[in-house]
Amino acid sequence: MQLVVLGADSPIGLALIRDLGRSGYAVTALGRKMSALGLVSRYCRTPLKRAADGEPLIAQLLELAAAGQPAALLAISETDIAMLNRWREPLAQRYNLLFADATQMAQVLDKRLTQQQADSVGIATATSWQLQTLAELEAVAPQLQFPLILKWANPHQVSALLHGAGLTLHKIQYCRDLAELTACLTPYQAIGHFPLIQRYYAGHGLGQFFLCREGEALVCFQHERVHEWPPEGGSASLCKTAGNHLHQACAERSKALLKRLNWQGVAMVEYRYDPATAHYVLMEINGRFWGSTPLSLCAGANFASNLVKALALQQTITQPQIKARYCRYMIPELKRLWRIVVQPGLIKDPQCHFNKAAEIAAFVGYFFHPRCRYYVFAWDDPAPFFADLTQALNKSGNALLRALRLQKLGNKS
Repeated sequence: MQLVVLGADSPIGLALIRDLGRSGYAVTALGRKMSALGLVSRYCRTPLKRAADGEPLIAQLLELAAAGQPAALLAISETDIAMLNRWREPLAQRYNLLFADATQMAQVLDKRLTQQQADSVGIATATSWQLQTLAELEAVAPQLQFPLILKWANPHQVSALLHGAGLTLHKIQYCRDLAELTACLTPYQAIGHFPLIQRYYAGHGLGQFFLCREGEALVCFQHERVHEWPPEGGSASLCKTAGNHLHQACAERSKALLKRLNWQGVAMVEYRYDPATAHYVLMEINGRFWGSTPLSLCAGANFASNLVKALALQQTITQPQIKARYCRYMIPELKRLWRIVVQPGLIKDPQCHFNKAAEIAAFVGYFFHPRCRYYVFAWDDPAPFFADLTQALNKSGNALLRALRLQKLGNKS
């Protein structure tokens, strides 16, 4: 079977390519640049630069899959999945489509719909407020307890509006008081839409990951975030496996939620977990491969190859044995350490406190941890690491040159 991976530019795509290649599949991968991480991997049989989004890309994908020959298509980003779903019918004539359809994605992209489904199976959800106008803030202000966070109910519905208004699409914004909340919300009057105001919950990220076939979980895996970027909470820069004997009651509710959605394919159910109170609060469902896919690969979960076996080949899947592993995403790890040590004033959560010496010692210590692996570097496939390093150095060098030019212009003026 020919396997095509759309989205070879990130560590997620790289992990999929490594998983499939190590499992013996011939992988064709598409990236935005030929230097993309996944395209330089030894496990990518056919590296290709992807065509422009829309009809050119669809034509490229249709051309890759010969009529009558078995092929499967994997996609990573929500943006790509939404685009592919608009051409789902012609693509389905050539490919086994190993990503959720538009109806399923709509159920998980809208956080209000997700909360309604979660409530029905007994999952605690974050207390949220949705404003229609900024004037409504005055009415809800007495109910608010700071700090608060802002996040979009469905980022894809507003991304074009934000771009047109010259506004940045923030995954999360932290607000420490009413004045900061008002300042963050005010620019969104220009588009007539506002992000959810959500209560802040202590703890750290817990991700529960599943491969489902018609709502039944075939493969289960979970991780806890050890470090996050930004440090006050975000995506994982260092994460660790959590054995399936842990968080069992929570995992059963997650399975019930995906069964209710009749989920097909991979999904991540993400919680904020507070070890001090053993309290779990649902943050969102990612109906796609997740940022920490490299951890699940090095722990032996092999979601990509099991996805092919389960949905494209209709094979029986057995739950793999999960290895205890840590996994680091080094560029966010460096940014996190820099923020904690050099820029602590930029950490917006006043409840976050770090011991700088301990953080430096831990950063160095993980290089020698026998169970620690990396999002990009792998001994059997080193080329992506050097490509990533080269791109990071080029980006830093260009930023430095811009800063020097601006300084020179300032001195002249």
